[in-house]
Amino acid sequence: MKLYLLDAGGAGLIFVAIGVALIFMIIAILVEAFVMMGFKYHAFKKSLVDSTIVNVASLVAGLLLVSSSEDVFNISTTGGFLLLFGITVVIEFIGLYLLNKHQSLGKTALVCVTMNMITYFILYLFIRSDF
Repeated sequence: MKLYLLDAGGAGLIFVAIGVALIFMIIAILVEAFVMMGFKYHAFKKSLVDSTIVNVASLVAGLLLVSSSEDVFNISTTGGFLLLFGITVVIEFIGLYLLNKHQSLGKTALVCVTMNMITYFILYLFIRSDF
């Protein structure tokens, strides 16, 4: 379905989509911060900062990838969803590692995979609910 910015309904739907994306991003940042705390990776404030940084980095990368090829990086397809999950894990793992070199690679990998499995499950629920 193509929406055009100048269509009255299309313009309204764009604001709804932006609002839903913003809500999801806030949920993802909070969930991932709590996962970091659960693994005793950081205290809440540091977890929140790190989660925000790595999520913004993976969001920017995801937007660039989706804009380069909507067919390959289509989150509505199983292949595209899994591909973006994998790319997100790699980007966020690298980001977390660079922000926390004192943590072991294994712990960083475990935290990163766990937090993204949870947030991608939530994303899956968002997608399946037709938002």
